[in-house]
Amino acid sequence: MTDASIGATSDDAGPGTAYSDARTAMVDLTFTPEQADSSMVDGEAVSWSVLLVEQDSRWVAFDMGVG
Repeated sequence: MTDASIGATSDDAGPGTAYSDARTAMVDLTFTPEQADSSMVDGEAVSWSVLLVEQDSRWVAFDMGVG
């Protein structure tokens, strides 16, 4: 992976979600995969959003998806 960067973040997952009562953050990530499998194209930038949920004083990646 090359050219990794963190983009926009938001403080919560939003009302009505499975995690609306927990401390959460959505983080946008952009990266360029190298030697990728068939789900990505080598050398083509990919953006994903990652849902982080605070558990036991740690931030855990709970969900992610292609943005």
